[in-house]
Amino acid sequence: MKRGKILIYIALFFLALPLGLLGTTVRAEEVPTEATTIVIHKRVFLDSNAEAELRVNNGVELDKSDDLANPQKTFGLNGAVFEVYDATEYITRLQADYSDEEIEQAVLDADLDSLRAELTEGNKLGEVTTGTLDGEVGIATISIENLTDQTMLIILEKAGLPANTTIRSIAAPMLISFPVANPDTNGEEAFLSTVHLYPKSILRSRLPQTGGKTPPPTTTPVTPVTPKPTGRLPQTGEAKSMIGLFGLVIVGTISIIWFKRNSNKKTH
Repeated sequence: MKRGKILIYIALFFLALPLGLLGTTVRAEEVPTEATTIVIHKRVFLDSNAEAELRVNNGVELDKSDDLANPQKTFGLNGAVFEVYDATEYITRLQADYSDEEIEQAVLDADLDSLRAELTEGNKLGEVTTGTLDGEVGIATISIENLTDQTMLIILEKAGLPANTTIRSIAAPMLISFPVANPDTNGEEAFLSTVHLYPKSILRSRLPQTGGKTPPPTTTPVTPVTPKPTGRLPQTGEAKSMIGLFGLVIVGTISIIWFKRNSNKKTH
């Protein structure tokens, strides 16, 4: 396994839910024993500058007042395909040898194709395709059974969006660690039995059926990026702490670096 390509590239933000980070202990009776449903809301921003705004997703369903669900700012997209992988063994193996700082640095250097190879086809739980559900466009659901307090999933969007859609890049990947704590401390559930995710993309040009405004042309010159050396993990302290893989959702959405990487690939 190439140390420089340990994990996926996740967006540059995360939300630590009430249970905290690594090392948190949960009583067995608190852990959900029934299946957890993951609801994917595939959204596309009409504003080409939307990637500059980092948005937190805590696993709950958003209302129309939020930019991600606001039909004046985003629209749902049918036909997007997502792969769901059981990443429990994969990440646990890494945690045995590497610090959180080292894992984070590897995340920043990750390659999607290499990640798929590391996760292996045998750990792929399935694929789901977004469609229209209860009048909402861009929805896909998957039910995950036999969860424990150690289960971790990685969800990747496949390349190849609908032909009539001009998208700058696919959404950044998503990492979910179970159980996902309910951010509503007054709620009846300590953990969410339904987890809502909002993978996002940016629109290159206006789609007639959306009614959105046409983004202005990008005039900012592309700055060449010097490749980072590979073949090693950083020494402790080189990367800031990131991974807290218990009771939190890390949702990859619109990382600026992720966007630039994908844009450069398509340009050349």
